[in-house]
Amino acid sequence: MSSTQQMSAGALRLLGRRLERLIFKPASHNGKTLRVHVGFSVIAKKSPDGLVIDLLMDQLYSMDKFGTDYLAPQRIWMQNMLAEGRRAAGRVFFKIQATVNTSGHASDAKVVSQTQAAVGMDSITTARMESACYVPGYYDGKPTEMMYSESFETQ
Repeated sequence: MSSTQQMSAGALRLLGRRLERLIFKPASHNGKTLRVHVGFSVIAKKSPDGLVIDLLMDQLYSMDKFGTDYLAPQRIWMQNMLAEGRRAAGRVFFKIQATVNTSGHASDAKVVSQTQAAVGMDSITTARMESACYVPGYYDGKPTEMMYSESFETQ
């Protein structure tokens, strides 16, 4: 198991423990409780004391504690959702996950979910993602290896 995979496995365990301890105030609108989607960005990095996990709740959490030196990996595809009325035959939807290293290269890419039309295209999709170049994520003013996922749609 590579150090990236070990870090990823450790990060997932630590992330699970952090999420179990979170308490959320229910969202509401006009007095009715709503079911909402909360997106998380996760920063995992090694320190001399072990693995450190920081959670950023998209739009609910200020990233000010990271100062201006924090930058998430830049996306290579615009996130396309399967909007109502756009589910035409032949459309392919993927959600893919990879680790972007400090030099901007992706590794350990895997398809997390996909439409039925996308079945069998995993190796092509992951190979394309791993061959692309990225602007790496930054933490404390230094490039940092980060795992992230991206969704995209093709025709």
